[in-house]
Order: sequence, then structure tokens, then C-alpha cells
Amino acid sequence: MESPGATELTWVRPSRAAVLAIQLAGIGAAVVIIVLTWGWDRWDLGRLIAIAVLAAAGDLMAVESDAGSKVRVSGMFIGVTLAAVLLGPGPAALLGVFSIAIGWFSSRESASKLLANALIY
Repeated sequence: MESPGATELTWVRPSRAAVLAIQLAGIGAAVVIIVLTWGWDRWDLGRLIAIAVLAAAGDLMAVESDAGSKVRVSGMFIGVTLAAVLLGPGPAALLGVFSIAIGWFSSRESASKLLANALIY
């Protein structure tokens, strides 16, 4: 039973343009943060390539968590975490975006979801 004066809340779905604008603003902010923290990074190309290859392979071998679920489990997060610890935030962010792009070949999700995943990493 509803209390007197209670109003029903409705969900308003944002437009695609608004979502895209928010995602692009987030990616722009991420680039600014990478530039501002550039001195914290320890760029080692050999380590970065080795971690990138293993993280990409782990993402391409991802498995579904359940028959009806859209959640995939992969080794990418371990690679990104390892890069963050050994190399710093910039190389880890670059590795995350690289792994998302490589993983797209196996998932073939929509461009909006691909952009959202890249923004998360």
C-alpha cells in the first residue's frame, strides 16, 4: 500500500548522443590524467610487450561464467594489475585499452559497449 503523497519514480533512458558525449568526455579525462601522471610511469617496452601478449592471449581465451550469463572471465585483469604495479598507471591504462580492443575480436559487442569497456579500463 502506497503512502499518501508518494509519487512513482520512472526511469528516463538517456539518448545515444548523451551517452556518447559522456563516454568521450571520460576518455578525454583519462588522457589528461595519463599526461599529468606521466612522471610516475616506468616505461619498459620489453615488459610491456610481454605483459600485453599474455593479457591479450588470456582475453582471447575467456570463458563464459554461466550458460545464460553475459559475463566473461579472462586473465586480462591480472595483466593490467601487473602492468600497474611494475610499470605504472599510464602503461597499465594503455594495456587495458589494448586488451579491450583485442578482446573485441572474440566478443563482437556493439561500438557503444566497446567504448564503455575502454573507458572503464
